[in-house]
Amino acid sequence: MQMDIGVRLLNEGTDVWGMMPAQHIAANLWVILDNALAEDIGCEPEFRPGNLVTVVDRTDAEGNVYPAAFRLYALPF
Repeated sequence: MQMDIGVRLLNEGTDVWGMMPAQHIAANLWVILDNALAEDIGCEPEFRPGNLVTVVDRTDAEGNVYPAAFRLYALPF
């Protein structure tokens, strides 16, 4: 399954999130697919295309809940 997930934007001065496409891998693991967000508006997302991230539900200031990248997933090698 593929869908947009929230990714924190760096160097914005406040808590800013943008949506980036991701592919579901397993459970709460997703891989970021592309960096169109950065290319479109010139921002720096916390995670890059190809990063495997854990996703949790996040609630915004208006009470809307959406999936958001929480942390980079480290493979257990």
